[in-house]
Amino acid sequence: MRYIANPQSGKLPAKTASYCVGLPENVILQSLKKAEDGQSYVARFYETEGRATEVTWSELPVKARQAQKTDLVERPSEPVKIEGDKMSFSIGPWQFVTIRLVP
Repeated sequence: MRYIANPQSGKLPAKTASYCVGLPENVILQSLKKAEDGQSYVARFYETEGRATEVTWSELPVKARQAQKTDLVERPSEPVKIEGDKMSFSIGPWQFVTIRLVP
């Protein structure tokens, strides 16, 4: 499915929401989607400057009770640390990391 938004006139409000709050400058949230199981969410991150980085993501899209790294077809590989509303993981130079968040 494809959705195209119409242009909006005016300025953005002072407060805007972002799922990228707390990410280091060299790590981008490349995609965020519902998982194929329809129950959880999948976030894919990319390191852009060629250096290993510890990431703490504080704007999770859901209250997650667990998180796990996955491969590209969403098969789990290892757990990811969650404390409260923050998730922490390591990402290598130029690496993609895919994480499933289970509410």
